[in-house]
Amino acid sequence: ITANLARLGRLDVCAADYRLAPEHRFPAPLEDALAVYQALLARGQDPARLAVAGDSAGGHLTLQLAVALKERGLPLPEDARGRAAIRNDYQAEQYADHAVRWPQGRGLRSGLTIFEANMLRLRLVYVVEPLVPALRPLLRGLAAGAANACSRQILAAGALPLTLEMTMDMQSHALAWPADHGVLPANHTC
Repeated sequence: ITANLARLGRLDVCAADYRLAPEHRFPAPLEDALAVYQALLARGQDPARLAVAGDSAGGHLTLQLAVALKERGLPLPEDARGRAAIRNDYQAEQYADHAVRWPQGRGLRSGLTIFEANMLRLRLVYVVEPLVPALRPLLRGLAAGAANACSRQILAAGALPLTLEMTMDMQSHALAWPADHGVLPANHTC
């Protein structure tokens, strides 16, 4: 793989020979990856001209390395848009494996491809109180025709449900996610 990357991309490639499990448990592989990355920086390698890639366990290691670099304040490799240039090809590897065994690469139970199954689907419902109290009875009247139980509950209370739905590929740049992840309150019912 690395020889093809070097030849096709006309790139210098450094393939780290890191310690593997089960003989070497975590954090040994991460320590090796950090040592290789730091050695490249010590040799004067510009992080803007570095990319880190891996597949299977190596793909997982790329994410561990990215987090470790960020935690230690070390410069991250960057792509042309200034995002961390770290690629985890685990999904593509799993899809290729499953496409052989499953019809059209779709899971037997879910019917989803590995790419569809690794999508984060987020649905946020905001409860908006009407500015004009006279609208409450109108909203209550809409409750019976609401699409789901959560909307029915909110409309029955005389409020308006505003829904925001988002879908995100979990193969995205995890380092670009906000550090402050929100958590649902304990009394969340919808």
